[in-house]
Amino acid sequence: MSKNMTDKKEWGGKRPNQTGRPPARPGVRRVGFHCMVDPATRDLIKQIGQRKKLSIGQVVDELALEGMERYIQYEMDPRSDPNFKSSDSDTEA
Repeated sequence: MSKNMTDKKEWGGKRPNQTGRPPARPGVRRVGFHCMVDPATRDLIKQIGQRKKLSIGQVVDELALEGMERYIQYEMDPRSDPNFKSSDSDTEA
């Protein structure tokens, strides 16, 4: 039995009607990120993820958004920062 060079192989590669695994959140691109933290911090992030049923990356995303919201709030109104010290209190003494 001879095979022609034009015979298509039936194995390997993409199958018909196979589009691949869809992203968890369509339209949102994820990137790798590695950082070194204390073991207690890692455990806390894992616990938050388990409680909220989120991945570790999604927990970090939420924490980053919360931190950015606080930062923006402090920039708009510095008195909302718990470490804010007014210049008026220094001159009154």
